[in-house]
Amino acid sequence: MKYPEIVRLIMKTKEIEKILANHKKWLENKSNGIKANLSSANLRLANLFNTKLPSIGMVFLASWSEVSDQLCLELMRYDASLCGGSFEKWVEKNICPFDGQMFTRSINFKEKKELWSPGSAKNALELCMMLLKEKTRLA
Repeated sequence: MKYPEIVRLIMKTKEIEKILANHKKWLENKSNGIKANLSSANLRLANLFNTKLPSIGMVFLASWSEVSDQLCLELMRYDASLCGGSFEKWVEKNICPFDGQMFTRSINFKEKKELWSPGSAKNALELCMMLLKEKTRLA
């Protein structure tokens, strides 16, 4: 890692620490607290040990990009359970299962069509913990 990258990483870490400290104050109903908005945060390699995150939905909305094959399959199954659409049409004909649906995908990750196989979906909490364990230093 080059020196400018290290400086940027340190600055981002301090910024995240400040955001989380303000969020903790907000959770404690302190007047100077600020609710954290992590919807566009990149938490890759963040140490979230003992951190109280805003909500599972907010975690899902972060940009997770590529995930392991097993997690990718589980996330696709979760999306499939929510959209009511056919993922087989998406795999075979590139027809998005969310077309014509009221909602869009619930988790931002890079899907891999070649991994798709039907199966039961894990619940949101299980998936959230899998995501955080894989993409951060959450123990």
